[in-house]
Amino acid sequence: MRTVGILINHPNLDVLMMPVIAELTTRGIRTEVQVAECGLGDRLDAAGIPYWRDNGFLKLLLESEGERLILNGADLVPAHRLGMLLDDVCRRNGIPSLTLEHAPFAMDCDTRFPEDWLFAADRMAVVGAEDYRRYRELGVPEDRLVITGCPQFDGLPALRSEREARVDASGSDAGDVIIFGQGHTFAGPEGAAGIGAVAWTAVLSDIYRQLATNFPAARICVKPHPAEPFHKTDDLYHRAIATDLADRVEILSPRVANDELFRRCRCALTFSASVMLEATLAGVPCVIFDHAGRGAEWLDDVGAAEIVVVPGRPEDFATGLASALPALARRKGPPVPLPDGFVAKYLHRFDGGSAARVVDLIEEMLGDSAGRADVATTRAAAPVQ
Repeated sequence: MRTVGILINHPNLDVLMMPVIAELTTRGIRTEVQVAECGLGDRLDAAGIPYWRDNGFLKLLLESEGERLILNGADLVPAHRLGMLLDDVCRRNGIPSLTLEHAPFAMDCDTRFPEDWLFAADRMAVVGAEDYRRYRELGVPEDRLVITGCPQFDGLPALRSEREARVDASGSDAGDVIIFGQGHTFAGPEGAAGIGAVAWTAVLSDIYRQLATNFPAARICVKPHPAEPFHKTDDLYHRAIATDLADRVEILSPRVANDELFRRCRCALTFSASVMLEATLAGVPCVIFDHAGRGAEWLDDVGAAEIVVVPGRPEDFATGLASALPALARRKGPPVPLPDGFVAKYLHRFDGGSAARVVDLIEEMLGDSAGRADVATTRAAAPVQ
């Protein structure tokens, strides 16, 4: 019996893992799923995928006969240390571990990643060639990195084709304007920006007003980040709605599927580079608020894909947006073609086959005993505190 234990300890990891679970099931590989910490099980319930909520998961994994592997998607995020702890337990028990990168590192961040990777999984499935290059620059050994693409993007080629077929070449102004929020990053108690709730609400209110002016026939929809309810910042979107815009602005559930929104979306505004990439792949015109100052090369790449970047401090997002919106509101027609090299650099392939490549790697690791114990001994001896 081949068994893969899967850790979901973040609100978005179910989206990443479910295509992999489906592929594992197709190949006859048993899955045991643990939902813990901030992980959510509603989509798993809807798909009929059983999961653990207690420590029986680890006991079962340790005592199972046959080939075993642990798969997680957040052990490189410092705030999600459970993945590293589980990796450590599995390493001590001869069980190989694999981390599935849950967002393109090179697309999301221009800063050095903390050296938590020293204690992380045996292998790392990264999204694209640029991620591979950056992790190598950080010192991650070559034999620990495999480029697979991102399973949660596997449905986007079909979605893009659907959008291309639906949007008349003469243009259409139908559809919603959708804001993909990330308020906990800016106004949350642990947010790096340290903006107060009142100030952030004022920024949101100004953004709503500008969208209502530039897209007079569109509904303005806001999807809070799935982590925001845990940080108590999701209510700020409601507080930012001016009385005269109450019939124009709708706050959505944080759990509504992005692909559902892209189908009805005229344009997207986001604070997340991974959502920016997802929207662009789906063929949706996109604005990103870049508070991180990601650098000239990144700006050239996203500019070539005709993504609108609003740089600056979070307090100034609304001001920067004012000059960008008129041209975006005039944009019509089918999706902009993806530039040559963009896919290979940030996605590996845009073919819907990432989950299959991840499972190919899992099968290799399950069958290769060298993947269990022959991980760098320099880190194996150092337990996670």
